[in-house]
Amino acid sequence: MRFFLLVSAAVLWAASLFAEPRHVEVYTYHTHAPFIIDEERGLTYDLAGYLTEKSNGVYDFTVLTMTRARVDKILEEKVEGIIPWVSPDWFSDETLLWTRGELMLDGNTVISSMDLKLDYSGPESVKGLRFGGVRGHHYVDIDPLVEAGEIRRFDNENHLNNFRMIEKGRIDFTIAPLAASRYLIKSNNMEETLYLSGELHSSYYRRIIVSGGDEELRRFLDTVLARIDSDPKWQLYVNRYK
Repeated sequence: MRFFLLVSAAVLWAASLFAEPRHVEVYTYHTHAPFIIDEERGLTYDLAGYLTEKSNGVYDFTVLTMTRARVDKILEEKVEGIIPWVSPDWFSDETLLWTRGELMLDGNTVISSMDLKLDYSGPESVKGLRFGGVRGHHYVDIDPLVEAGEIRRFDNENHLNNFRMIEKGRIDFTIAPLAASRYLIKSNNMEETLYLSGELHSSYYRRIIVSGGDEELRRFLDTVLARIDSDPKWQLYVNRYK
């Protein structure tokens, strides 16, 4: 009997060595820099590779880009996978399974021209100005001003286009994630033309949703996130886009 148990344990151990890693989709609607640079580069691809490596062969994470509407559909249908870079403030479904740990602290900043140098201090500080938004996005404190006719809104497809509209004098300000703004301004040589407000419009922690409610996967992610800020390799990825 003892011999049988030893043989069985050895067989199971050997099988685990050759087991195929479980495929996990990384669904993201954050398709702007620094999260997505192109089809193979960006912080989301770095995250997928990092998580795959940390799992020691248990998981294989693959990135799929899509719209926010498609992500909402995936969550509604409980399709298995993860959605990174998100905050509970942006989702009304209280049944979603979130990581307890965070990926990063981020915030939305107000960007204007060097001539205007707008320091945001609340809705009153932007009344009468022209605002550039991203089509389909909602903006706390800004949307009511647009509805009241106290500011005019002009939409573009992405943050970079709004930055260029500021440079051309067609809008006065826009709002974009701080991490994305720093990367886009630096990589497009806009440091001398664009100004970042000294005060953030809002701040939030970016976390991960585990779609499909896989508790085991959530535990793995939380184990990684508990050490991510002190991991030199992860910091190397993050600093690449600053």
